[in-house]
Amino acid sequence: MTGFVISFFFLLFTSGIAQALTSVDQASATAQYPIPTIRVQKDTLVVGSEQDYPPFAIGMTDDTADGFTVDLWKAVAAEAGLNYIIHVRPFHEILQEFKEGKIDVLINLAQSEERHHFADFTVPHVIIHGAIFVRKDESQIHSEDDFVGKSIIVLKADLAYDYAVSKGWEKQLVLVDTAEQGLRLLASGKHDAMLLSKLAGMQILRDLKISNIGALDVKAGFTQKFSFAVHKGDADLLAKINEGLALTKPSGTFDVLYEKWFRPYEEKQATFWEVFWYLSPIILILLGFASYEFYKRRVEHKRASAQLALSARVFKEAREAIMITDADGAIIDVNPMFCEITGYCKDEVIGKNPRIFKSGKHGPEFFAAMWAELKEHGHWQSEMWNRKKDGELYAVHITISTLRDEDGKVIHYVGLFSDISERKRIDRVLADNEQHLSTLISTTPVGIFETDQDGKCTYVNERWSEITGLLFETSRADGWIKALHSEDRETVSAEWAASVAEKRPFHLEYRFQHTDGNIFWVIGQSREFRSVRGELLGYIGTITDITERKQAEESLQMMRFCVDHAGDSIFWISREGRILYVNNATCVERGFLSRGIAWNEYLRSGSGLPTRRLESAL
Repeated sequence: MTGFVISFFFLLFTSGIAQALTSVDQASATAQYPIPTIRVQKDTLVVGSEQDYPPFAIGMTDDTADGFTVDLWKAVAAEAGLNYIIHVRPFHEILQEFKEGKIDVLINLAQSEERHHFADFTVPHVIIHGAIFVRKDESQIHSEDDFVGKSIIVLKADLAYDYAVSKGWEKQLVLVDTAEQGLRLLASGKHDAMLLSKLAGMQILRDLKISNIGALDVKAGFTQKFSFAVHKGDADLLAKINEGLALTKPSGTFDVLYEKWFRPYEEKQATFWEVFWYLSPIILILLGFASYEFYKRRVEHKRASAQLALSARVFKEAREAIMITDADGAIIDVNPMFCEITGYCKDEVIGKNPRIFKSGKHGPEFFAAMWAELKEHGHWQSEMWNRKKDGELYAVHITISTLRDEDGKVIHYVGLFSDISERKRIDRVLADNEQHLSTLISTTPVGIFETDQDGKCTYVNERWSEITGLLFETSRADGWIKALHSEDRETVSAEWAASVAEKRPFHLEYRFQHTDGNIFWVIGQSREFRSVRGELLGYIGTITDITERKQAEESLQMMRFCVDHAGDSIFWISREGRILYVNNATCVERGFLSRGIAWNEYLRSGSGLPTRRLESAL
């Protein structure tokens, strides 16, 4: 009986080794290209390890290189007979040096589609989920859905950076050289969150004794499959590393290193041998093992059933239309939303080709590009027009993905689309409104300008340029000041700065000197404009040409001066016989001034003189 048990476990153990080796061989074969690049094997490899990424890499210099992947590499290199030196640098530096050919092997690089363009990978030695780190009891972030408008810390060139860029968060990112630097920034109250490997982040927080930072319970949307990486096409070196990596499994080296570096930071299920030493009777071991297998299968079955039920529910209740076809493009299933959008019932489309929805708005080149993208990348997305059952055209945003079997053969196409006709209509209305507004602004006789929150010019219309002689490129920021008349420049600049600082309207009459030398009088006015949430966005203002009015005022003043100082007597009388105006000569001639009568002041009182006084006076 004892011999049977030993043989049984030996068979299980060797079977696991064989499967691991087979997986390694398959992964190695898959990584090859039809025409691999031939590289000359170096006598001494330059191996890159990043700084401060525990437990994978904890050294900061070449001499202090340490961590799980450093120890694992040493074991693999010993098995494969490889000579090497290790360079420790910040991650973004060693990645760049690897791309430039200065480093031959990266020992801890997470796989991604983009990185497969320049590197070949061994099978992953560890798979780690990403996490969102935030300040405890302070953060308003509960998932990635709350990232809008938030600043997010990521390691330079890390997979988390690539993921964040793919999600459209590039302008929100704060780049750091090391994970420790990023977590210290977050703990100090700067920025809102950090995307990082959960394992590395938790260990750094523990080592630094930082207690106000924690990882959210939800997983980030990226998973890091850490592997050894060589240059694209370096098949010989990849094969040697894969072979050495495979040999660390049966020798027990991998498990020892894993226990050494990962056991303090994650819970591990008890191994069979731990159970074996606790359970002495062989019969109990066999029964326990059988019970465990039975239980595991039931759990897996329940999990699979639950996932299947969830998938069916999602398929049924999804707010996007879903269409599944076979490899030849014949429809085999659609969800209720598909029927709601297209007007077809399920029975009407099963077995049909999606060509029945064609709108006629897209030519052969459109669909040729679609199939080329599906063939090369396995997915395609675009906006397109389709036709409903009743003939009505509607716009959709569609994504098509391919499903393949274990041999890589396409077995299904899955299309997801949503009706965006209303959005398209709104886009057209907005475009028409924008064109209408642009036409109004460009044809208005008033000069229009716009500034940012600091009062720096960000826009002028054509009329503004006609009055000042300056194009927008010259007027931007504070360039418009150079168009002011030299006598008004200081006054206008001071008043504008004061209105911006005090956030009050600007109103002033002043002069612009055109580049051709002509002088224009204008009334300049501006007010602040804010967002719907009340945030100050900047200032919008106008300049109105009042040159003719100013010239008329000057002419009137000159005429008044001439009449007042004329030698002849001049006076104006209303129809009612009231004296409205007399000049200085009239006052002198009639003796009013000599009698101490301030005639003009008397007239300003509005009472005038009765006709009889007028007759006696004149």
